[in-house]
Parts: sequence; C-alpha cells; structure tokens
Amino acid sequence: MNNDVVVSEGWLSGLLDCLNHAPTAGIVGPMTNSISGPQQVSSNEYRSVSDLNKYAAEFRKRYHHRRIPLRRIVGFCMLFKRALPEQIGMLDESFGTGNFEDDDFCLRAALAGYTNYVAGDVFIHHYGSRSFMVTG
Repeated sequence: MNNDVVVSEGWLSGLLDCLNHAPTAGIVGPMTNSISGPQQVSSNEYRSVSDLNKYAAEFRKRYHHRRIPLRRIVGFCMLFKRALPEQIGMLDESFGTGNFEDDDFCLRAALAGYTNYVAGDVFIHHYGSRSFMVTG
C-alpha cells in the first residue's frame, strides 16, 4: 500500500471478501478517487477525505459484492495471498519503484492462471502522486 492513501472502515474485510470469493483470485485492489484506469471513481458525491467513511459505507451498500476481473490492478493498494509471490516471485525491483513493477506482477499472476479483481464495493481515498515525490 502506498503511503498516500487513507483507508475507510471495512476496507480490509472488503478486500479479503473479494480475494476469498474465488479459488483462482490472485491480486485484488479497491476503487478510489485518484488513479489511472478503471479503479477510479468519478463522482460529484465525494469531494473530500473528511467525507470518506460516509461515502465508502454508501458505496459498499450500493455495489455490494461487485467483483471486476481486470488484468491490471494498480499497485497503490494490493492484497494477495502469501502463496502468490512464492509461486510467481516478488515485485521485480529492476523496474524501479513506481515504474511498472505492479503491471509486471499482475501480468505474471495472470500468466500463472490467476484472475485479478477490483473489489468494486471497496472505496479508499488516494491523494495521488505523493508516494514518489522527488526532491533535490
């Protein structure tokens, strides 16, 4: 998990529900307000981290048990079983931090026969672009 996220009540149990719903589930990730791709929620209802728990609870009810199979789970927040990296290897450090190591990990999981999922009923806040700030 990146250091620029704020989790909502029930986020971990929601991700675990998704991970455990299918024997071939590989990597799961949540929905969020700021990320690239299909995990991003565009909503006028969510404006601030101060609204997170209320919004996330309503989101969970509205999309209860929504599971979205997706090859790429963005690495800002991922959950997987210990057996997965034991089988396919860890994140490949040759990519460097924040440079497609998560895409590679997801692809290797898929090639090994796993299905990656977005827990479409879990919403957490992501500030975005704060984890890899370069100073100098």
